[in-house]
Parts: sequence; C-alpha cells; structure tokens
Amino acid sequence: YLKDKSKKQMKQYLMNKGYFYSEITDTVIYKKGQRANVTYTVKTKSPYIVTNVSYSAADKEVEKIIMDEAKTSLIDSADVLDMDVLRKERDRITNALKNQGYYAFLKEYIYYKLDTAFSDNSVTVKIDVKNVEDELGNLHDHKKYYIRDVYFYTDLDPKLALQEKEEYFNRFDTLHHKKGYYFIYEDELDINPEVIIALNYIKKLVPYNQKDVQDTYEQLALLKNYKLINVQFEEVDFKISNHYYLNCHIQLTPLVKQSYSAEIEGTNSSGNLGIAGNLNYQHKSIFKGAEIFNLGVRGGLEVQNVIDEESDPELPEYLPFNTLELGGNASVEFPRFMVPFFSGKFRKFIRTYRPRTKISIGYDYQR
Repeated sequence: YLKDKSKKQMKQYLMNKGYFYSEITDTVIYKKGQRANVTYTVKTKSPYIVTNVSYSAADKEVEKIIMDEAKTSLIDSADVLDMDVLRKERDRITNALKNQGYYAFLKEYIYYKLDTAFSDNSVTVKIDVKNVEDELGNLHDHKKYYIRDVYFYTDLDPKLALQEKEEYFNRFDTLHHKKGYYFIYEDELDINPEVIIALNYIKKLVPYNQKDVQDTYEQLALLKNYKLINVQFEEVDFKISNHYYLNCHIQLTPLVKQSYSAEIEGTNSSGNLGIAGNLNYQHKSIFKGAEIFNLGVRGGLEVQNVIDEESDPELPEYLPFNTLELGGNASVEFPRFMVPFFSGKFRKFIRTYRPRTKISIGYDYQR
C-alpha cells in the first residue's frame, strides 16, 4: 500500500512540474527477517514548455490592472510548465489587485486554461479572472473600495469590550483631529495623535491598499507601546459612482507604561569574590510621544588580591571588600528620525528603513 502511494505521489509531483507523461516503476527484493528493498525507476520523458502567456478579465478595470502588472509576471515563455509557479502567479495577481482597491477580491476568482493540443510538448497558458456571482446567479464587476474614515482606539481593552459590549464603548470620548482622523479613548489621551498619524499609511479618500495596512501594522509595532494591534475594516452604506467605501478601525491595546526591575548577583572573577546589583526603570511614553526612556543604576563590591604588599595600606576598605564600582546610564529612544533635513522629504526612505533616534548618556566610576 505505501509503495503504491509513494508512486502516486511521485507521479503527481512530476505532473506539477510539467512532466505529464512520466513513467514510474518499482522493484521489490525481499530479504530475511521480514525486510525488503524497494527500488523506484523514473522516466521523466520530455516536459511541457510554455510558449505563450495571455491574460483576460470580464471586468475591464481589473483587466487593465493585470495587464499593467504583467511585466512582473512569474511565468515566462520557454519555461517548463510548473503548477507551483502558476499558484504563485495567482497570489501575485491577487496581491496586485488588493493593493489597488479591491479589498474583497479572492484568488478563487482566478483560473487557468492550459492548451496542450500540440505535438511538440508545448503549452499555452491563459489566465482569466471571472466576475462576482451574487445569490441570484447574476454576474457583477468587482467592487473597488476607498477609505472613508479612520478611527484610532488608543487604549482598547479587548476583554472589557467583549464583556460589556456597547456599555464599554459608551464611556469613550472622541477627538476629531484636524487632519480628519478620529481618536477614541477613555479618560485621557495618553499619546500625541501626531505620532500615530505619522506612522499610519491608511489615508482617507484613497483606494484600499493591502501593503499600506501591513506597513501600518509594522510601524505601530515598532513604537513598543502596544501589546495588541488590530486593523479592521467595515463596508459603509455609502457609494459615489462605482466607488465603494470602507471605514478603518485601528484598535490599540497598550502595554504597561512604567516598569521597574532589580537584580542582585554574586561574582567570582578568578577567585575574587564580590557582590553587585542593578536597578532599572523604564517609561514607554515619557513625553507622550511614544518615547522609550530607560534609567539604570548599578553598583558592585569585590575583593581584589593584593600583589604588591607595600600598597596594601593605601587600598580602601568597603566592609570586607577593597574594590568599588558605581555606574549609571540614561537613554531616550524616539520613534522617528530626529534630523531636520530628513523630516518630510525622505518619506519613502523612512517607510522602507524605519529609522529611529536614540540619545544616551552613561557614567562609570571605579576605585
């Protein structure tokens, strides 16, 4: 059973790689002790070669986008037909459409037609995109969505939201920012809205873009202020011409703003015994701009073996120890590039490399 199953899997794999007429045979040699050797012989024969690739779509707006993106196609003429590449091409087309407003588009709308009616092992590939079928069986063009309003929930508690539902959200205040965004918060807005807006790429009145959503996720995660980031969209009962609209809800669940930690340790450096301790403090938005402030102090005492006996009286004494070390450091990390000439002109650079600025100072004393 397993032998035949293996042959079937090999055959399917070769078909996926363009070898439609491969032959697989097996030979079994039985040995003592209920053992056997199995030898598989594979004759691949000639694979099918792609000679032409064409694209079409019932929705002409979708077809135009696909044709414009055809230069980045993963399928080239003279390539061996590969079903895995066809699947990746399907994903590429889906992502291209989702980056140009087609929020509800699914890869299941894309299908292939392979024409192998040639004697020279050549194949033509036709990639087609069908329209959306409604409940009555009628076909419609795909909806292109635009962003209408963007809402930021800056201190959402998912547990309370599930437990209290409408009552929980009734406690929130709403700030309508001058740039058109809405900030929804409870009690106090604990972060400067300009910081979040600068890291958000989901803009009002522009087509939905899947890449903008992913970049917004990543930028907000780099703030290190939130343990949960959730971006949701809802279709709005609002339409202009053939444009449909979405409201975007960005839900942010903050981490604890302030934290403390203390450590104590014993040391043994080549037989020199000692004791050391560290005290650290962190604030995740000290100026309400998602700045990460760290402050640390440390101290240590150690016994140093005296090599020169004449210097022994000059050595200080700290209880049973003769070496003292004290130190401290402070740093502030800003979630943006703090260089004036990079502020607005290099938006693409900032989006790609996500630079940050860190200012730190430290001091060490040892005797």
